[in-house]
Amino acid sequence: MYVFALLVTSATLRAAHPLVRTELLRELSTNLTNMEHHPVRVLVLSAFWIDSVRALPQLLLFVVVSVPVERWLGTVRWLYVFVAGHVGATLLTFGGLYLWTDNGRTDHKMLHTVDVGISYGFYAIAAVLLYRLPARWRVIYGLVLVLSLSIATYFDASFTDAGHLCAIAIGFACYPLTRARSRALVAAA
Repeated sequence: MYVFALLVTSATLRAAHPLVRTELLRELSTNLTNMEHHPVRVLVLSAFWIDSVRALPQLLLFVVVSVPVERWLGTVRWLYVFVAGHVGATLLTFGGLYLWTDNGRTDHKMLHTVDVGISYGFYAIAAVLLYRLPARWRVIYGLVLVLSLSIATYFDASFTDAGHLCAIAIGFACYPLTRARSRALVAAA
């Protein structure tokens, strides 16, 4: 259902006039202004929009990673990981931006920048997938995930990249959810 909603909103953005698209994304963004005045609204709604012409590849990757995690953890735990990654990484990056820009006073473009999408939730889910892998692959998978995003953060140095690293940390911290699911599966057998 969530992927269907993302397909609809992505199609809506593609069909919209560029000025309408920009204004819509700005209104739904977790930028400094919206987070200060409408935090709950934008935290929820920003997860339903992808600001990219590469929406379909992002959605396909999201499905490829999310489906096995949802089948393994169940929908409720999968949703918990996604929401924890999306909300947690958004709040951490918002707090960092708020302090770094003195609430936008030192960098006015951050007040209304566009920041929407599924990436924070996606990276939390990608990180929790580590616990489903065979032990011999966990270190390699974890290193690839962390190093690739660390390198991107180093060269791009955007708040979004820093948020991706936060989302990975949140996904790794969701380990107790994986243990609870494993115990339930063993008990059911």
